[in-house]
Amino acid sequence: MEILFAKYRPISNATVNRPFRKRPEPLSDALNERTYINKPLKNAEAFLNKLNNHGYTQIGDILTLNDGTQLHVNDVPRLDIGALHTVSAKDNIMDFGSNCYFKYTSSSGKSLAVFSMEGGALTRPMSEYLTGGTPQFDLETERYIGFWNGLKSGKALMLAPNNNLSPQYGYSIKDMCSYLDGAGISKGFFAVKMGSRKSEFFYSDCQYYPLYTKEDYDLRYYTMTSSDFSYEKSVFSYLEPGTEITIAGDKYTLKDDFTLDIPYGTDIFDIHLPKYTPVSKVPSHIDCKA
Repeated sequence: MEILFAKYRPISNATVNRPFRKRPEPLSDALNERTYINKPLKNAEAFLNKLNNHGYTQIGDILTLNDGTQLHVNDVPRLDIGALHTVSAKDNIMDFGSNCYFKYTSSSGKSLAVFSMEGGALTRPMSEYLTGGTPQFDLETERYIGFWNGLKSGKALMLAPNNNLSPQYGYSIKDMCSYLDGAGISKGFFAVKMGSRKSEFFYSDCQYYPLYTKEDYDLRYYTMTSSDFSYEKSVFSYLEPGTEITIAGDKYTLKDDFTLDIPYGTDIFDIHLPKYTPVSKVPSHIDCKA
């Protein structure tokens, strides 16, 4: 599925609405009518990117950006939400880009603007609060932003619903799968990118939890397939060689060295082990923690 951003649809007269004006005008012309400008702006998109990345101070109706640029609050360009695109995965990579505007549509059908900052994080554009384009707070959109920001930071373990720390920002297995499936991400390895930051994960069919970092996958795969691990450290040390183990719907036979021949990329978290009674087979004089 193709990734589409508003970045690739430059903000222009067609995509920026200027309230209180009778006809569309180039932003530079509109700014020059004011006496509050210290620096000329090249275009509306450049101004919005500065404001939404670095913030502003406001005295009365005058906004001042961190580089000294000033603007009357009524002249802040308003995004045309309908002209923005949604973000979807391509080749199992969810790339939000940098300085990109896109829309998120909630379950109620309402679309709101989301902005990918230069530093590698998603946020609601501050410019939308100034122009009255969005309400002050929308929990469903904030949860969407929180989920992808969490993945961007390399975090696969999400807070559970109704947790004590931040109950509104807990995610059930159903929630996580809904975000990933809705973005067009298939089971297996995938990546989340924001600007120069990239985090890699594995999307599993495991009934207990669907998200794991690539580092988690690689370590588990090594312990299941490498003979470098001694007998007492094997994750299958309680089983007998020849035991059949079902992984991702396929059966694998445990070898004499307590490893499995599993193709890399197999969903090793979707594993079903035979029932057993735990009995240590390690001689008592051996330190199994060594």
